Amino acid sequence: MMTEPPHIPDDIPRDVSVLENSRITIPCPARGTPSPRISWSKDGYQLSGNEIGIRILADGSLQLDRAQSSDAGQYTCFADNLAGNASKNFELHVFCKLLAYPEAVLG
Repeated sequence: MMTEPPHIPDDIPRDVSVLENSRITIPCPARGTPSPRISWSKDGYQLSGNEIGIRILADGSLQLDRAQSSDAGQYTCFADNLAGNASKNFELHVFCKLLAYPEAVLG
């Protein structure tokens, strides 16, 4: 059986931004033979995909249903198979919506 270590393309943007309370999907299109197993960590802590509002999708992407400011940080996608492993870091930025108030309200 032919094996090929996992590879994650370099052309995926490292910096990812989302508005607070919005859904975000971070891709991890790793390829290899056999198909690599995908796992994720946030700031060095392993994610199971069972955390509230967080899912690891069938294609290996990480989905946050309603991003909060506490979700900001470094996410790492790990791909491993019998032939080796690969990883890629992503930096997630979560922005708050700014509310505009008319001058009359501000006084």
